[in-house]
Amino acid sequence: MQTRLDHAQANYTPVLYKTFEGALEAFLAAECPQLGGLRTRQVLVQAIRQMVDGFFPPTTHLRNGQFLWSAVHKDAKPIGGQPMSQTKLTQ
Repeated sequence: MQTRLDHAQANYTPVLYKTFEGALEAFLAAECPQLGGLRTRQVLVQAIRQMVDGFFPPTTHLRNGQFLWSAVHKDAKPIGGQPMSQTKLTQ
């Protein structure tokens, strides 16, 4: 069993927590320890990251004055009383 960190681990592991995913994983570990272990938190972090990327895509292709708008997907069939949380959205 390795008792001391090698040079690369000691110097570069803290950098992982400066990313969005690292900061979110550290937050969940500190504030929500009941969620489970590292692997469970990593799966949750990746799912949240995919949601963030879906709702906030890069805006480099937009021109001045344009903005993204979330709307009901054109293939979503209207079902009476269906809440927006169960409706497919698109941008």
